[in-house]
Amino acid sequence: MRNDRISIQVLLFTLFFTLALHSSVSGASLGLNLGTMGFGGDVSLSLGEGFTARFGMDFLGISRSDEIDAISYELEASLAWVPLLLDYNPGGGAFRLSAGLVMNLNDVTLESSSTESIEIGSHTYTPQQFGKLITDIDSRSAAPYLGIGFGRCVPPKGAVSITVDLGAMFQAYTVTLSHEGGSIPPALEEQFMDDLSAESKTVEDDLNDSFGVYPVLKLGVSIGL
Repeated sequence: MRNDRISIQVLLFTLFFTLALHSSVSGASLGLNLGTMGFGGDVSLSLGEGFTARFGMDFLGISRSDEIDAISYELEASLAWVPLLLDYNPGGGAFRLSAGLVMNLNDVTLESSSTESIEIGSHTYTPQQFGKLITDIDSRSAAPYLGIGFGRCVPPKGAVSITVDLGAMFQAYTVTLSHEGGSIPPALEEQFMDDLSAESKTVEDDLNDSFGVYPVLKLGVSIGL
């Protein structure tokens, strides 16, 4: 799965970069931004006729405690996104419409080491039985993005422009719940695996309901090259 994702990302990035280079580039810029996708930077190429191609990277690290389906988890997330966007400036003004794909290199793990009995699926298990719960979260390789923006992504050479982006990334998640340690009685092994599968689906549904539409807000600065 991971290798397939990287292959898709390399293909999309190569296609995007090739199309941009073979277009009528009339200007370029470098930008830095900060927002709900963390800290990042991008390169923008003016393609003429009001169109601009943008590609970059954003990084966000998250470490916190959270509760899902009455189970307390420790969340460790190293998020890395590669936006490949096309902007359109109707009328050549500062307002722009944006669309594209956001590729992800995210690594997200949830761990629960409860010292009390917890309900997994439809049954209750003791810490001695389940040990430590580990939840791996996988997201789609390329998430569609739609948004609007203000400010010129490609200002004149040497000029600086302040930019604002508002949009949404449409993500989907797949969750796999497993455990480390503990000792499940042989008579309960099949039941426990069924409950892990049911709990995985519960966590997956919760993530898709809460973060299936990821809000994007960025404040940036671009300098013309």
